[in-house]
Amino acid sequence: VPTLAPTSLPSSVPTLAPTLLPSPIPTLIPTPLPTSIPTLTPTLLPTSIPSPVPTVTCLSGTYFDSSLCVDCEIGRYSEFTTAPYPSECTLCPNGQYNTATGNSECINCAIGKVSLGDRSSCRDCDAGEYSYNDTDCVECEYGKYAPQALTGSCLDCSAGLYTNNATKATLCTKCDSGTYSNGSTT
Repeated sequence: VPTLAPTSLPSSVPTLAPTLLPSPIPTLIPTPLPTSIPTLTPTLLPTSIPSPVPTVTCLSGTYFDSSLCVDCEIGRYSEFTTAPYPSECTLCPNGQYNTATGNSECINCAIGKVSLGDRSSCRDCDAGEYSYNDTDCVECEYGKYAPQALTGSCLDCSAGLYTNNATKATLCTKCDSGTYSNGSTT
């Protein structure tokens, strides 16, 4: 039952309805106004009132994980050095990678190579494929071939030759007797 005036001692049983007057003891519910009691966790930005808890400063190559700075994983980076800090690191772009934790940038793959999905290293494209802008491996289309991984595009078959594969051909085949190909697709 709510009381009209505060009691001298707190009750161990909460009331079901709000009281008409404020409680003489502090509540655990946060207030929108500052309090005189310092918080136990670090803040992202400096406060105007001194605090016994230091302000967190994250370095590039890290992200802020609610209470501390954590190194970026392999294949990811962060270049932020001022708050607000990211809550996760960014995956290196296609065609780039890194091999260590805590990186603030990524490294370009060598020409003709593409990065793995997790951006931990680079790889060559397979025969029957070409490296497109050093970011993706693209299969050769019908009428084109790549005996080994190429850069930029696949090769056209010469006149009298054709590809047997719909895609990813690694060689051109000589036309059968009585047939002809002008190269490329027919």
